[in-house]
Amino acid sequence: MHLPRYSLTFSISITLLTFLIVFSFTFSNKHYVTLEKLERNTNLPLFFIDTEFGKPLKTKEQKTKIRWEYKNKNGSGKIRVRGNSTAQQPKKPYLLILNHKEDFLGTGAAEKWVLISNGTDNTSLRNAYASYLGKNVFTNQRWLPHYEYVNLILNGKFQGVYQLYEKIQIKENRLNLSKGSFLSVTNTRNTKKFNFRTDLRNVGFSLYDPDENQTEEEAKWKIDIINKAEKALFSEEFKNPQTGWRAYFSEDELIDWYWLNEFSTNRDARMKDSCFMFYDSDDKKLHFGPAWDFDIAFGNNSYDENCLTENYWIRKNASWFERLFEDKEFAAKVNNRWKECSPAVKDSFIWLKETKAQIHKAMIYDDRIWKVIGHYQWPHAVGWQKRHSYDDEVQYFYDWLEKRTEWLDNDILSPSTKN
Repeated sequence: MHLPRYSLTFSISITLLTFLIVFSFTFSNKHYVTLEKLERNTNLPLFFIDTEFGKPLKTKEQKTKIRWEYKNKNGSGKIRVRGNSTAQQPKKPYLLILNHKEDFLGTGAAEKWVLISNGTDNTSLRNAYASYLGKNVFTNQRWLPHYEYVNLILNGKFQGVYQLYEKIQIKENRLNLSKGSFLSVTNTRNTKKFNFRTDLRNVGFSLYDPDENQTEEEAKWKIDIINKAEKALFSEEFKNPQTGWRAYFSEDELIDWYWLNEFSTNRDARMKDSCFMFYDSDDKKLHFGPAWDFDIAFGNNSYDENCLTENYWIRKNASWFERLFEDKEFAAKVNNRWKECSPAVKDSFIWLKETKAQIHKAMIYDDRIWKVIGHYQWPHAVGWQKRHSYDDEVQYFYDWLEKRTEWLDNDILSPSTKN
């Protein structure tokens, strides 16, 4: 329909169109996150990355040249998408490979660093909280990677709140092990160069960095060590301290790794994916850890009853741990360790609230970019439809922790201890 240029209808249409354009610009500008807003309203440092020719980052196979700037440092290197299920999310995690070693966190210089997106965790607190528990509560673990929260600026645009992590590696200033030691990780996806399944229980493992350039012969003796340990665990004399499972595994380290993952009902910790285990050539034992990957832990999913607070996840779903709990002495040590750690677990809730306050404003900006809170997105933790703000998401996390702790106390502590 053609409107006369100076008709009343034409004038009204132009006025409405102008209003809509102005409103749309004002609304979008309000929700646009500028560097000025980040610097003024958040206390997180900015990590700048510019890719060569502004190339987008889409796949794990694609390594792209970059220039980077962080605090008073800058340099060059490469970047690629990392992760498995998280690599499929819109907000992707990245691996940084620097041209020259840098010490970002005061923990030692390295070429490789990880930018964790927490794209499946609407609080961005679960990995951080697991790190805190490992370093302050379940402390019988050799080493855990350090991290710092950052605002990631990719090709001039805010990409959200990330965690800059040390990469898990056998290095002097990381996991410091003697020559002849090695690192492995459970991996059902066979995504590394050296992948294998154990002889008895078909547990999928990969030999991990820095062993990717080893020969088949070099890999074989490492695979044999893990298979021998499994055979001892499932032997008739598996409780024998000289010939059974204790001859092959570091028990105290195993117990604390177990509690960190069992308390959090970490879905991946049923020895399917992301469970690291290293062999120390000094004590000639396998050690569980470093603990890693807690984005779909602490109730953050909605299937297989993994999100429930009233259950045991690992000891009922991981064949190695099912066997371990047939050893009554081991089971008693596990229960005693919870009794020792339960008060510190409760005290850790204070740290969690303080950390939430640290990243709160930045996380509100993060959701303006990704719009995940209140929307359907894997792993769609139970009740996501009713949570419409960052505070709602964190409150769900708090409530889950309190219920989980209460259930474990009631199940483990005797009446006399509770009183």
